[in-house]
Amino acid sequence: MTISLSDGLLIAQAVILFIGLGFTALSVWNTKRDNRRMATVDLILRQRENKTLNDAAYIITGLVKGNDFPSLHQYLDKEKYPDERKAILDLLNYREFVAVGINIGIIDEEIYKRSYYNIILRDWKWMCQTVESIRNSEKGHSTNFQDFEKLVKRWQKRPLKKDI
Repeated sequence: MTISLSDGLLIAQAVILFIGLGFTALSVWNTKRDNRRMATVDLILRQRENKTLNDAAYIITGLVKGNDFPSLHQYLDKEKYPDERKAILDLLNYREFVAVGINIGIIDEEIYKRSYYNIILRDWKWMCQTVESIRNSEKGHSTNFQDFEKLVKRWQKRPLKKDI
């Protein structure tokens, strides 16, 4: 069986088209990955300058005072502890926001994990009992802060590896 010149040109054209589509798809994928990485770096830089988040972390660090497994739920009383309650909720809401972004792929998990691994695990250790109290409260839901918990559990299963 012989292939005519016109059939050969059609086959060559189809092959070139598919190669071009492959390069286009690869380019789009690389651009998406690079944009996600740049957005993550931008988030990290902004997070370091976020006064609300930094103040909340400072307040919570003071509440914990060396206790490895604190229960901060008593500080959720907005009448007695308005500043402490705000700090707890600010920190939890921010961690949940970032965890959602990581879990759905908007934030680059590898970069964020390398930057904040210990802090995320520490914050969960400090806040997990408080999260359970929030979930079990009258207005709470079992889904409160679930992405934060999901992220922590995944990182605990696959700890950050030492590169040096």
